[in-house]
Amino acid sequence: MNLLTSLLNIGYPGLFALMVLESASLPIPSEVVLPFAGYLVFLGKMNLVLAILVSTIALVVGALIDYYLALWLGRPVVYRLLGRFGVSSTRLDAGERWVSSKGAWSVFIARFIPGLRAAISIPAGLLRMKLRTFVALTSAGSLIWSTVLVYAGFRAGPLWQTSLASLTSFADQAALVVIAGISILYVAYYLGAFGRKG
Repeated sequence: MNLLTSLLNIGYPGLFALMVLESASLPIPSEVVLPFAGYLVFLGKMNLVLAILVSTIALVVGALIDYYLALWLGRPVVYRLLGRFGVSSTRLDAGERWVSSKGAWSVFIARFIPGLRAAISIPAGLLRMKLRTFVALTSAGSLIWSTVLVYAGFRAGPLWQTSLASLTSFADQAALVVIAGISILYVAYYLGAFGRKG
């Protein structure tokens, strides 16, 4: 069952599971999943506020999984474990340097940076960042990330219907990429129009 079918058939539990896995460093792109959740909101299959809340909570849960894995198991075991899932030690090393140089706020900032979004939780655990600080900054970053992408998918709904209608059944995965691209273009256009008015 592909990602598209999972979200359509499972709804909030599917969205929650996918975002937990993404935030726990597995290769699931929230840049695709969250805009598609917004499309489901447009179709009336999800509620906008609930989709954002479910996504945010799931992202925090996934981040806590990585945080505690690093805290309890230590660097060698965590690096070896995540390596089996295709997470490179180079990415984890970069995250650790980022946390060391930028401090606690690096956790918030990294939530918006591809490649560091999920990996940042590992060095935060390794460096024993205060749990309250980690959760607060992760929650804030995840809420903003979820809100922007889900809302973008919702507002781009009419464009998606036109695009998806022209795709054949073999192109489900390609459709997800198209959906994400349309959402990003819509946000860029919206922000550009807003800037011109200001």
